[in-house]
Amino acid sequence: MPDRDEFVKDLARHASRHRDLEASVFWASGGQWADAAGDPLDAEEIGYYAEGLLMEGFGVAWRLAERGGVIGPLQLYCWQGTRPALPELAPGASLLAAAEVQPE
Repeated sequence: MPDRDEFVKDLARHASRHRDLEASVFWASGGQWADAAGDPLDAEEIGYYAEGLLMEGFGVAWRLAERGGVIGPLQLYCWQGTRPALPELAPGASLLAAAEVQPE
């Protein structure tokens, strides 16, 4: 498992490679994942958003998948306490990269 700095650097590196990448944010609630209300994060915001959550003591996981030649959106999962199982990837999707940092 990467440390916080490695986690954020790797996330930012993937976001900078795909400048049109957006991130969908999911929050753990009652043992399930719920979409965050609001607009998706754009590539420039993804690393800063994740870093802020880590500083606040949240666990954060991210996944970047490709499906039918289309990369993204990046999925950003946030929780406190026990992390629910991450959902299955969409049918036909391939995982390109992923990482997770548990809260301290």
